[in-house]
Order: sequence, then C-alpha cells, then structure tokens
Amino acid sequence: MRFKFKKPPGEFDYTKERIRSVPEFLECVKSKWHAWMEERRGWETQETCSWFRGVPNEDYKLVPSIYRAEDIGWTYKANQAVDMQAEFARRAKPFIDDESSYSDGEYLHLMQHYGFPTRLLDWTEGSLIALYFAITMPTQRQFSPCVWMLNPSWLNFVNDVTKENIRTGEGKSLVLYTDRRAIEKYDQDGVIRDHYVQEHNLARLPVAVFPPYIDRRIVAQKSVFTIHGSEQNGFDELCKRHGDSTQVCKIRIAPNKVTAMMEDLIQAGVTETTIFPDLEGLSREIQAEYGMPLRGFRRGARRKRGSH
Repeated sequence: MRFKFKKPPGEFDYTKERIRSVPEFLECVKSKWHAWMEERRGWETQETCSWFRGVPNEDYKLVPSIYRAEDIGWTYKANQAVDMQAEFARRAKPFIDDESSYSDGEYLHLMQHYGFPTRLLDWTEGSLIALYFAITMPTQRQFSPCVWMLNPSWLNFVNDVTKENIRTGEGKSLVLYTDRRAIEKYDQDGVIRDHYVQEHNLARLPVAVFPPYIDRRIVAQKSVFTIHGSEQNGFDELCKRHGDSTQVCKIRIAPNKVTAMMEDLIQAGVTETTIFPDLEGLSREIQAEYGMPLRGFRRGARRKRGSH
C-alpha cells in the first residue's frame, strides 16, 4: 500500500490522511522508506532503517532545545553556552563514576540526557518508541501528534559526510560517532570535534550521530541524535535547498485514535518500563495501571487492575 504524502513548496512531506492505527503506522513507515530507497541516486546508505522523533504537536519544528530557549525569554549566545557547558562538566564530577573518560562530545550527550539545553536533537531507531512518545506526551486537544521520519544517511550525504566505495565509486554516507575513541581513530568523525562540539567554530547544518551508551535509557530508547550547527533552523534550510529530494517527512496521527493506539502499544509490550528501565519508569507504569492520572500518560490508555 502506498500512502499519499503532500509537500507544499518549501515544506516537508506530510501524510495527507492522519494515521488511525498502529498497523497503519508501521505500513506507512515501510512504504516511505522503500520510496526513499528508490529515489536514491549516486550514493549508498549506511543505515538500513529510518530514524524517528515523536512529538505531541505536528507544528513543532526540528529545532534543538538550546535554540528554543527564546520561548522562555533566553537568547542563545555562544559565550554563555561555553560557560554553561564548562560549569556542568566541573560540577558533575561527583555524580559520574569515571568523568576522566568523557570527551566534550560525550558530555553533550550526558547534558542532553539530563535535561540540559544543547544543540542535540533526540531521535530513535524504533518507530514504535517514537509513536509512544508522540501519543503519551500531554498536549491540548486541538493539536495533532506526529512522528517525524528521517533518513540519516541522506542527511549526512547532503552534508558531504561520505567515504568513497572503491568498488562502486559511489559515496557511502556515514553516520558519525561522538565518543572519544572514534574521533581519535576515524578521520570522518573528526568533523564532530572540529565543527560541532566547539561553540565558536560551528558548521552551519545538522548531521546525524550515534551516541555513546552512557545510560540504560539511551540503550532502551534506541537513542540517536542530530547535532546542529550555527543555523538554528537547519532542517528548514535543508528542506528549502533540496526540495522534493528531501528525505524527512511527517507522519500525522489522528487525535481521536490516540487512546486505541496507546492500548495497542501496551498490548505489544511498549510501556513505561520499556522506555524508562528504572524505578521512575516502574513508578509511572504502576500508577497508570491503577488508573491514577499521570502527567504524560493519557487517560483510558491503560490496563485495568482490580483492587486487593
């Protein structure tokens, strides 16, 4: 089944009809990925699947948190960002088992993981994980949740992060690493150290990166990231530049089907402890099972439990 997408000039593809079930969502993802692979010309893809980002409001843009701080009255300044990151690294030492092994890039992931505003934007390799985030986050009724879908290999290809395949002569698009060992070992990953970690020497546009596995949540959520440069609306810039060949799209979810889709995810085993494998996740999951209103968990989308 081919799902119909609409692409207004200068904007991203989005599903003309809103998705109404989990099976329909998975079929849409599969259909779009195959379409992207057919459109690929002159380059190889490193990744065999898309990346996903679930949000409760389809109007939310692909902008990292430090560039969204203007919404709360704080304007990004490179000097302040450098000072804030240095303070985090200095004062985080008592909470880290082996802080000496952390590179600047790894510190960025740690900061992002614990809610510090950075130039990282969270994605996941799991489509159902992204769907879970899209439909469990609290939002107003008039908004429609959506799942963003990205081909990370396309993103890095158009940013010229490639390695030539000697056999075919094509450029193989590479997803970059941010951990210290990779940056020291592989020339391509040096671009992260040189042009994405240092606030005063930034490239303009975002690239796709793999994180170091520094926390169980990163593993459980199959977390991956885009790290953004000096252009605050980098994805919008790429969309305008590459037009119909842009391999980023929005899969819109029908708001009136959220409860049914959440129940299907739970039946499939995608729950709070799947996404958050710790005591906080367990606490939230038990509260939801017993019908306790929970911020970030929609009423009705829970299993029923009897009383003892």
